[in-house]
Amino acid sequence: MEEQEIIENRENREYMLKAVQEKGKNLELVSEQLQDDEEIVKTALEQDGEALEFASNRLKGNKEVVLLAIETAPWTICYASEKLKADREVMIKACKTYGQ
Repeated sequence: MEEQEIIENRENREYMLKAVQEKGKNLELVSEQLQDDEEIVKTALEQDGEALEFASNRLKGNKEVVLLAIETAPWTICYASEKLKADREVMIKACKTYGQ
């Protein structure tokens, strides 16, 4: 999928679901509404945990979403909500995954 094609379809949920399955960081190009869609964000994170950077603030505060991201990209804890950065379970998972 080409970037321009993705941008032109940024409101199309089905299209964007396929786009983030192909490349998680395509989440950057989707509409704000779809960046707040839990299924789309989780699909992006399964492909690339670094896509958490482009999730909505609401989903950056969702423990399940953040844990999914740090499974493959533990440093993405920096994008989590302040509440989750202070969550013991989340921080332990990030540190264990990072190997420190």
